[in-house]
Amino acid sequence: MVFTCRLKQLFLFKIWLWAGFFALAGVIAGIAASNWILLPIGVGVAAIPLLIFLNTVLLPPRIEIHDDSVRLKTFKFLGMAVDVHTVPYSKIAMVKKNEGLIFSSIEIETSGGDQDLLFAEMKRGEARKSFDLIQAHRTKSEVRHPSHNE
Repeated sequence: MVFTCRLKQLFLFKIWLWAGFFALAGVIAGIAASNWILLPIGVGVAAIPLLIFLNTVLLPPRIEIHDDSVRLKTFKFLGMAVDVHTVPYSKIAMVKKNEGLIFSSIEIETSGGDQDLLFAEMKRGEARKSFDLIQAHRTKSEVRHPSHNE
């Protein structure tokens, strides 16, 4: 199953509005002062938060829960770069679910030196479903591959 992080868009929308405000202010100041240097500066300052907002809206981070592993995909530069972190269930040491009033997050701590995964700003229902799925797959993995610590 695939779960996406779409709630982050609400807060990034404010950044986009401020970026638009600064771009408009730069354009107005450039035209009013007849200074063509301020015009591209205002647009350039606004372009960075606007690209961050568009990247999150078009390609939000997603967590993919497969039968053998958990994958966290984050997209950068409007999908031109993708970071994929894959952790098999046998390497998962602990799964934490933090629930807030609006957002929930899932943190997957790994064993064996792998990178821990954090998937934040999910809907509460999706966080519960994904947490339950990961826990169910972990118990299945432990039944299939019992540890030999004896």
